[in-house]
Formats: sequence, structure tokens, C-alpha cells
Amino acid sequence: MITQTLTHDQDLINVAFEGYKLKTFPEETRLSRTPIPGDPLQVTQHSSQTRIGFRELQARVRFSHLADGYPINDQTGTAFYVDTEYNVVMVVYDKSSQETKFHIIGQLTRPLNNVPSYVEPEITVPLDPHYPSLIAIGQNLLVAANGVGDLEIICINQSANGTFSGCSVLSGHYEGEGNEGVSPVPFGLLAARRVEDRIVAVVYSRVAEVASKFNIATVEMNVPTGNYTSTQHEILKVLHVQRGPEVPVYVAITKDGNHCILGSESSYENIHEEPKTMIIDSDEEEKEDSNQNNDEQPKKAPYEWTQDGSDITIQFTIPQNTPKSAIACNLTHQHLSLVVQAEDVNLSFPYNKLWGPISVQDSTWTIDRAKGVLSIFLTKQDEHARWPHVFDMDDQVLESVEKERLAEMTARLAKFTTDYPESQSQQPEIASHPAATDMDEDVDEAGQPIHFLVYNRFGHLVEEIFSGGREWLSNGFRDPDNKNGLASVGVKMDVDGLVFGFEEKRDGVATTIEGVHRATFSAFAFVQASKRDSRFVRHDPYNNFAVIVESSRNAYIYHRTGTRVNTEAQTLIDLTQGHDTSVLGVQLILKNVLMVLTETEVITLILD
Repeated sequence: MITQTLTHDQDLINVAFEGYKLKTFPEETRLSRTPIPGDPLQVTQHSSQTRIGFRELQARVRFSHLADGYPINDQTGTAFYVDTEYNVVMVVYDKSSQETKFHIIGQLTRPLNNVPSYVEPEITVPLDPHYPSLIAIGQNLLVAANGVGDLEIICINQSANGTFSGCSVLSGHYEGEGNEGVSPVPFGLLAARRVEDRIVAVVYSRVAEVASKFNIATVEMNVPTGNYTSTQHEILKVLHVQRGPEVPVYVAITKDGNHCILGSESSYENIHEEPKTMIIDSDEEEKEDSNQNNDEQPKKAPYEWTQDGSDITIQFTIPQNTPKSAIACNLTHQHLSLVVQAEDVNLSFPYNKLWGPISVQDSTWTIDRAKGVLSIFLTKQDEHARWPHVFDMDDQVLESVEKERLAEMTARLAKFTTDYPESQSQQPEIASHPAATDMDEDVDEAGQPIHFLVYNRFGHLVEEIFSGGREWLSNGFRDPDNKNGLASVGVKMDVDGLVFGFEEKRDGVATTIEGVHRATFSAFAFVQASKRDSRFVRHDPYNNFAVIVESSRNAYIYHRTGTRVNTEAQTLIDLTQGHDTSVLGVQLILKNVLMVLTETEVITLILD
């Protein structure tokens, strides 16, 4: 596996920057408001059968109900949304006339309102629908999901009089793991791309567990053929599924469709991968039989660990004389990253979340080259907490305990688990607060560094890009002039916002992803942290501006000239004009043209 760290370019850091100066936005000539047709948009509320966990709520808040489309020309941009009747509405904006028009191009299957009263599903069943999600994969093709497990490909047509219509040419269902207790499984779209005759998409769904965990699945389907006169039906082919405690904040698919990039604070576990077809001759069959016999033997644990009070010691066996340069070990407040790449060893624990928080400054690691032992020493923040396992996801590696200590623990355990006498008809019950049945989640308000995981078609982690301890700040809009490129990402460094772009490098058949520092928005991390309400945080793919959009009132535009100046311009735009309405989405539909969707209207801003 390849590892790298995002490195900033000091020449792009403006140490002389003093701040932003307010600049009036010419609303009379650069802003247009157009009421949406039909009833006001209402965001679907989840049912009362299940409780939305913090991580899922966080993903829903960040979700943009407005999807960007492909420009028709350099003066006409497009976007899409789903209305209250599950109609797919195409928004067409003409920059020269500042006119906005709406066209219904299809209707998604509507979900059931609620579960019948005679059905009592388990609390773990992921019944709540996701928001309908849309991703344009071409000027005339749109991937649409209704949020309850159905996916459609809509073909868009333009008539001679300039109106647009559409038809569903392909539909499919997502069946998940098969143990969720519901079919199809509700999911949301994270990314999609057309690659020649196939469509590759990344979707997420909730795992059928009490605690909030998510399956991030990469799926594939064929591009429909023919004259698009009828709907073709196809089963979504699942390539691989990564499971983790949060929905990634950044998702991208490479141009060849063979790799996906997940940007997240957490790590993921591969629970499903595409089976490989292997041709085995007679000689290899004998080897396969012997390997199967060997596989029946219990596998040795990849490490040993012990704990004593606040101290945890983890030991890995590595080849003797392994050089220190072959080891990459990073510790954060609640994560461990360890990669050892040397001869006869390929040890990898990529950004695994620990069972509990640690004190980073009191933790370290050492190597005994003569004995071939790598030791990691962790110091718990809570010395009274006894860890059941090292990592948040139980890998079945039990603590190594001496026999004397094990006997003592067994005796103490027996003291508190002695059966009650048969004469005692009822055992005492411990009172339980109703809230104890809710999904408890580990919420780290301080924020954790983001890292980027690159998976190949078979679900193997082939590359990990560390952020150098930096937190996620923003995602870049898709480039209207180059929808096939990988979107950039913004991370925090002190008070600044650093924009890194991802470039695909090919060496023969191998593809690697390289993060390159392209621009800096001075003091943007500081101003974002100062906002009490920052629902959407985005930056321009041309690095001309960054935007913070509140959930119900203002949009803040922070301009960047690209030169080493002491001050930059800031623009404040009152989107809702004090009305009690929510902002539902924002997209870049043309260069320097923003479109904002509220519950009642579409607002377009020209930032030239």
C-alpha cells in the first residue's frame, strides 16, 4: 500500500494577510429570484420508529438538495432538485437574460408514508428513507435515487422549442447485505460517474445495528442501450462495501472508474469484495487442497497487547533488523496509523480508531531490531477505563493476561455473578432510564484530522493520503468546464484554509493519486469557525472564492485575488430576507455563477 502526506507550499501562504473588508454586492444587477413551481419544498422528516444518530444527522445536514448539471453552453447552466411530489425538476438558467425556467423531466417512485400498525420491526431495521439524491453524469443522463432503495437513470431530451423532458431508461434496486430486514435497502448517492459502457456509483446505507454505522458501497450497472423507448431493469452489481462509523465528507471516483476515494475522520472495514474468477489446473488443485487444510488452523493474532491502569502496550512481531525508515507510525487523540513496508512483511493498520481517547504527548513507540519487536505505548486519558479491545471495531484480539492476573479477575467476576438461591423467586431488577435504549455515539466535538483512502475495484486499500493532522474544512464545487476531474478539498491549517487538488498519475497499468496544494484562502478556517451556522461550506474550483451558506439566512462570499495582498473582499448576501424559510442547497452552475435553492425559490448570484 502506498502512503503519502499532504504537504503545503509555503509560497502559497500569505503571512502578511490582515483580514477581509466588506464589499457591497450589487443585487439589482447580479441577483435574481425565481419562485419554484408548485408547493414549497419540505424536507422529508424521519419516522418515529427509529432514532437518527448524530453521525447520520450530520450527513443529512450537509446534504445539498440541489444537484449541479452540465452546462448547455457558456451562458446557460443547469441544476436539478426533487419536489414534494417526487418530480425531478430541471432548472435552466440563462446568464445573459438572467432568466430561470423549470422543466419536469421525470418522477421517482414515492416511498410509503409509514410502516403498517400490525408490523413491529426491530429497532435496528434501517426503515427511514434517505433524501432523494441526483447526480448528472452527462448532458443527457442523470442518476436518480428516491431514498428508499430504488435507482433510476433518466435520459434528458430537448425539443425544438427549447423545452426539456425526460424518461427513465434504466432502473435498479439496492439489496444491501441482505440482513437489514428490509428490501430494497434505503440509500443515498455519494458519487457517480459514467465510464464508457458502464456507470459506477458510490452509495451509503445504515447498518442494521443499534449504534450508527454505515456501509459505503461501490456499485456498477451497464449503460442502457437502444433507442430509450422503454425502461430496462437491472440488478446493481456490488463491487465492494466499506463499513465505518460515519459517512465520508469527500467521495470521488477516478476517471477509469476503477478506484474510489473516501475522505473521512474514521477508518473503514472491507466487508464485501467482488469475487475474482480463478482458473486452477490439476497441479494447483493439489496446492489449493493443502492450503485449505492449512486454513483450518487458527490464525495467529497480528499483535499482542496488555494494559495496566492508564498504560497500554501493543507489540508486533516484525523481521529482525527491519530499518526504522520502513515504519510509519502516527498517533492522534483517538486514532492509530501503522504501516510497515519491508522485506517479508507488509503490516498495515490504516488510521484505525482506538477504543478510547489517549494522551498523544504521553504515548510513543519503539523498535527492538535485534529481537524483531515493534512496541507501541499508549496512555489512556481515563486511567479508570478498562479497554475490552484495542480498536473501536473489535478485531477479536484478546488481551494477553498472565495466569495469576487471570485467576484474580475470574474470582472477582464470580463474586458479582453468583446465582441467586432457588428460594428467591425474583431477582432484583436494575432500573433503566428510557434513554438508555437510544443509540449512544462517540461524538468528538474537537474534530479529528481527515485522511483519504483509495480503494481499487476489488475493495482493497491501495493508497492512504494523510492530511498531516489537518481537519476537513470544505469541498470544492465540480468544475462546470471539466466535470470529469476530481473535486478539490479544503483543510484547516492554523487560521487558513488550504485547497488541495487530486491528480491521477498512471505508471503502466497502476494508478496513484497525488494531492497537490493549489491555493490558500487566508484566514478562512478562522472565519468558518467563528460562524454559529455554516450549513454549506464550499470553494470555487478556480479558487476565486469560498462560500459559507447558513441554514436559513445569509451567504458569505470570501474572495481571493491570488496575490499577496493584505486584505481581501467579503460579500454578505441576505438570501431569505428575514422570511422563515430554509436554505436547502447550493451549486456552481457556470463559472462564477452560484445557484441557491430555498423552500420557496431559486436564487442565482453572478460573482464576476
